[in-house]
Amino acid sequence: MFSYRVSLLLICLVAVSLLQSCATYQAKTLRRADIEASLRPPDNQTILVKAERIRHPILRPIRIDLKDGLGPDEAAVVAVIVNPALRAERDRAGIARAQLIQAGLLPNPQLSLSMDIPSGGDTTDTVTGYGLGLGIDLRSLITRGARRKAAEKELSSVNLEVAWKEWQVAEAAKMHLYHIYYLNRLRDLAKRALSLADENLNAMKEAVLAGERISADLSDMEVRVKDAVTTLTDIEMKTKKETLLLKRAMGFPPDRVIPLQKKIKNPFLCRTPEPEELLNSLYSRPDILALREAYSAEDARLREAILSRFPDIGIGIGYSRGTDGLITIGLSISIELPLFDHAQGRVALRKATMKEVFDRYVARVFEARSEVMELISDMGFIKRKLHTLRNLINYLKGQCQTYGELLKVGMTDKLHYYDVCSRLISEEIKEIKLKELLTDMGIGIETASGRYFQTEGCTFDK
Repeated sequence: MFSYRVSLLLICLVAVSLLQSCATYQAKTLRRADIEASLRPPDNQTILVKAERIRHPILRPIRIDLKDGLGPDEAAVVAVIVNPALRAERDRAGIARAQLIQAGLLPNPQLSLSMDIPSGGDTTDTVTGYGLGLGIDLRSLITRGARRKAAEKELSSVNLEVAWKEWQVAEAAKMHLYHIYYLNRLRDLAKRALSLADENLNAMKEAVLAGERISADLSDMEVRVKDAVTTLTDIEMKTKKETLLLKRAMGFPPDRVIPLQKKIKNPFLCRTPEPEELLNSLYSRPDILALREAYSAEDARLREAILSRFPDIGIGIGYSRGTDGLITIGLSISIELPLFDHAQGRVALRKATMKEVFDRYVARVFEARSEVMELISDMGFIKRKLHTLRNLINYLKGQCQTYGELLKVGMTDKLHYYDVCSRLISEEIKEIKLKELLTDMGIGIETASGRYFQTEGCTFDK
């Protein structure tokens, strides 16, 4: 009776195990409709809500107000929310979470069944014999803690790597928005330059007819007008390209209209954080933190490899009935003899991998330090150049105003007035380009250091 119950219990366990192992699968094809739906950006209200709830090591939640257009920080957050390229990066975190689940699972018990049917010889007073065994692998239990810790650190590393990718996409969107902002200002100056060149050309024609200038001067002025037209065309072409790049970074289709703020605070024109502040912040950069977590994961894997040197031991209990009807219950132990393979290869591999991750960490910090210091040096040079150029522009503004007053009272001619004012516009264009270059460097430092430049205390860029 007892043997019958045991047999029935084991049969039920086998049935349950087989049922749990059964799974259905339905092939999933790439359908055009699914792809189009995935490419479609969320509505504005969804974006606004997600922007206020965003969780990121560097990016801060932000309240987006589209009434006055999109600013640099808003564009950065929207890019992280909408950009479809980041979805694949976030899927890596899902894979790492699945691996963490797998690492925490206990080893399955092993069930063994055997049957001995008397089939020859003297079978008098014999019965069908059978054996039932239930065992478990102890080594999997011993290494489970280290294996789970490695998976936890790997998940943390992947999350930080995803945050680093998001940060780069955010900074790219911010950079393209600044480019459009400065191109719009350059376009306004180019239009002024073209208008002034046309007026200067008409004045030159009058001077040539009056014999005050020669035809060569007129030809030179015509070339200036053509150059002004070319400059304006190039600016409009670059604006269209930067607009497309901004939409791409933000995950919007090319035909989407994105209103931009007309007045923007530029923190990169204000005080630059001290080099020591920026260098200290490098250790909090997501990709560097990811390498630190990856190093901890490899350390846990090394511990797992060392623990796997423990001989593979299987422990089980057995219930059997011999062909003579004798019933026995026993304990079985199987021990692997690590004579040749005692995990020396796995341990050596983990040690080598740890060293590789450590060296990558050091190289990443070194590269980031060098990049930050180089950009700080370049920014200092550009700021000094801007200061000198600003003094020249102020002087030319005074000259242009003075010549304008003299022109009203007939104490100078139009050509001298136009020359001075044209020089002023030319220097203002140089200033805008230097500010754009300085902004690119600032975004480069911001990206490399992994920290925001604060806009508090900064005035709107004029």
